[in-house]
Amino acid sequence: MAIVFTPETGEGIVDSNSYLSIVDFKAVSDNLGKEYFDYTDDEIKLGLIRASTFLDSYFISRYPGVRNEGQGLEWPRTNALYLNGEEILDTVVPKEVKIALAEAFYILKSGADIQPTIAGNGILKEERVKVDVVEEHKKYNSSSTPKRTTYTVLEDAMARLTGGLSSFANLKIMRVGGFT
Repeated sequence: MAIVFTPETGEGIVDSNSYLSIVDFKAVSDNLGKEYFDYTDDEIKLGLIRASTFLDSYFISRYPGVRNEGQGLEWPRTNALYLNGEEILDTVVPKEVKIALAEAFYILKSGADIQPTIAGNGILKEERVKVDVVEEHKKYNSSSTPKRTTYTVLEDAMARLTGGLSSFANLKIMRVGGFT
């Protein structure tokens, strides 16, 4: 079965499923000092498709601008700005996204479960099975919001777009109006 692999070029391709072509992935990997020689082109394609899906789901709420209608992925976007106010053209996939995608590929290939199954009200924390007298015990994180692993390498790669991990810690609150 042939892999349907359609890299986004900045044109808002309807069926795009990766932010990097194989050639671009190898160039980004070279710049990051990462090795890809152990992977076949088909393994790279599958990894990039899965990592692109993950990247969009991980950052979707923090991407600036608006997704262009009818395209396969979240980028390119209109009305998108870097945190410093610099415009991001609606015909490009920012280099930060491409770097983060390459990093997500290597996280995936390291064996990490980048999209764990979340059951109940969190990630499975503990599981115990008793054989003699049948007993099953499962314990989940006790949060009402499902927990996801934070990948600092991705946060750092996307910091110019999303603010990274420090964005919430460095919010400046200014009181306007009210009591004197």
